[in-house]
Amino acid sequence: HSIKYARTLMAELVPPELHQSGLQAAIRWLADNMAKQHGLTVDLRLDPEPLNLAQHQAVFLYRCVRELLINVVKHAGVDRAIVTLTVDAEQRLVLTVEDHGRGYDPAVKVPSGDEHFGLLSIRERLDSIGGWLTEDSAIGKGTTSTLGLYLSEPALQSSLRVARSSVSGDRVEQTRTELQAQERLPLE
Repeated sequence: HSIKYARTLMAELVPPELHQSGLQAAIRWLADNMAKQHGLTVDLRLDPEPLNLAQHQAVFLYRCVRELLINVVKHAGVDRAIVTLTVDAEQRLVLTVEDHGRGYDPAVKVPSGDEHFGLLSIRERLDSIGGWLTEDSAIGKGTTSTLGLYLSEPALQSSLRVARSSVSGDRVEQTRTELQAQERLPLE
């Protein structure tokens, strides 16, 4: 039983589909597995174009989606979630996990040390590689977790230059999207 359990666990953490067919195939496998193991139906909206990701990036992003779906199972109180994967014009890979469950009040700060380790780990790792994680939630309205990663170094550097040049003096006028984008960028 121990060997079978270890193999099952390894397949969940890094499914063979990830190495064989890429991130989108691994997310499809994960969606099927979430339905079988947890009764969570995952609607997929995946960009059909193959992604040019390093293996470590694909593994990390897969694990992020898995962690976010496990959070839906544990906390949302629903049997359905949506996973969206797109690449925008700025060469940013954007992954969204959305549910219409319990949600939470983002204004209520989680005491230090009480934040879920998985989300903290995801946020720190994404920050370290120029990515981001945002969560949009309200009690009774569900939660949308969005993570992103620049697919090319020039796109990341261009974004950093724009973020730096948009600040002038003490007064900053930005749209909500621009502000969120700056919050996601590492400080230099």
